[in-house]
Amino acid sequence: MKFLLILLLLIPVITASDEHKSKSKESHEDAEGGKKAQALKEAVKGNTEFAFNFFRHLASVSSQGKDSPPKNIVLSPFSISSAFSMLLLGARSKTHQEILEGLSLNNKNSTESELHQAYSTLLHLLNEPKSSLQVDIGNALFVQQTLTLLKCFEDDLKNLYHAEIRKTNFNGPQEATKEVNEYVKNKTEGKIKELVKEFPADTKLALVNYVLFKGKWQDTFNAAFTSTRKFKVDKNTTVDVPMMRRTGQYNIYRDTKLPCTVVELPYKDNASMIIAMANPGKIHVVEQGLSAETIQRWRTSWRKT
Repeated sequence: MKFLLILLLLIPVITASDEHKSKSKESHEDAEGGKKAQALKEAVKGNTEFAFNFFRHLASVSSQGKDSPPKNIVLSPFSISSAFSMLLLGARSKTHQEILEGLSLNNKNSTESELHQAYSTLLHLLNEPKSSLQVDIGNALFVQQTLTLLKCFEDDLKNLYHAEIRKTNFNGPQEATKEVNEYVKNKTEGKIKELVKEFPADTKLALVNYVLFKGKWQDTFNAAFTSTRKFKVDKNTTVDVPMMRRTGQYNIYRDTKLPCTVVELPYKDNASMIIAMANPGKIHVVEQGLSAETIQRWRTSWRKT
């Protein structure tokens, strides 16, 4: 029995209107607001498609090594897509088109400028302070100290992605590695201590994204009930792990299309963790069946048990 864990951050789109505006101004602003809402919708849709495509690829690659032990997969799709979106600002020609296609943003409904602004809005919404939920997402660009970036590229990174740009001496790889790791360690309150092992000697630029998530359960687990128990990774592997335990009512769904049972663990401030437990021997079927439609089916099929 192997567990598959997915963390979903749901981004609400909030619109507002002012009844005191003139009709012409209101019409113009409604049109502009409509464009921004459309671009935001497309950015969310593209990021979701990229997330599942990338996860399925990683899961497929991970399962190819038959003689190697199973590995956990932990990733932040939004971190990866926002980093590539920053690269998109400076990319041209074939590279530019390949990044758009890879991020599932190669549509004609919104301009590229509108999509970048949508990513900026997403970053703002995710980083918005909440009483019991902390999400800190940040970007930084470490640039070889002898290089000079184009001012328009530098301004867009700062204004749209709130990125810090730091001059770094990559000619000393060990010192550069220490600098980046210390930076990320400080930004994540010590949670990520070693992001980079060592930079190659020919490194000129490093694009960094970090995420810190700290949430409080809506219904807390009593630490006194945590105990070490057997966790069956697959038919050949069992490990001892500390397991939390709590009796309560949760949203549960026994999927009829994929061989798994799904449970939702709510956090405070309108966030939740979704855990899918695959039937014995069926983890790869569940991994390859993950999609935005699958998650939506789960979320609309809950039964509180």
